[in-house]
Amino acid sequence: MKQTICKKCGLEFIPKHRHKNPQLFCSRKCFFGSENYRRGIKNRRSYIGENNPFYGKKMSEKTKDAIRKANTGRALSEETIKKIKDNLSNERCYAWKGGISRDWWRKRILEKYDFTCQLCGLRDEDVVEADHIKPKHLYPELRYDLENGMALCANCHRRKTRIEHKKLMKERWKNGNFKKQK
Repeated sequence: MKQTICKKCGLEFIPKHRHKNPQLFCSRKCFFGSENYRRGIKNRRSYIGENNPFYGKKMSEKTKDAIRKANTGRALSEETIKKIKDNLSNERCYAWKGGISRDWWRKRILEKYDFTCQLCGLRDEDVVEADHIKPKHLYPELRYDLENGMALCANCHRRKTRIEHKKLMKERWKNGNFKKQK
């Protein structure tokens, strides 16, 4: 095996791996302490914002996918996490619904009925679910209306949904509309 000399400490060593690029350092300690590594960090910091060569340019979907794949699982700083949370919790977020969410509505309905099924009377926080009295696909404006909700256990919820579905299918059959509506 061919021995090489470490660029940092000057020791002779046998490279562990055969790469296209030769191994220049004998250990991680030498690599991370090297001038090449420190210069690379300085260069990366100088690419922030307008100094970045891609600033203001459009990227192809292939490039975006490659960047997304490279950043998957990467740890974010506390500052970045705070910025993301701030942007997702106000009007600028694409999913903003005026401060009302499905979880908010669900929690309020269950608290209103004290986690008790309104059909059979079962009281269990783990089993009871929030249900829309008028189906949300037919009345989207009532989706987050607290008067359009009730607490049901899983069995009663399933039965009620099945009955509603049968009524809807009978109505479609009478109208001659057999296809599934969106």
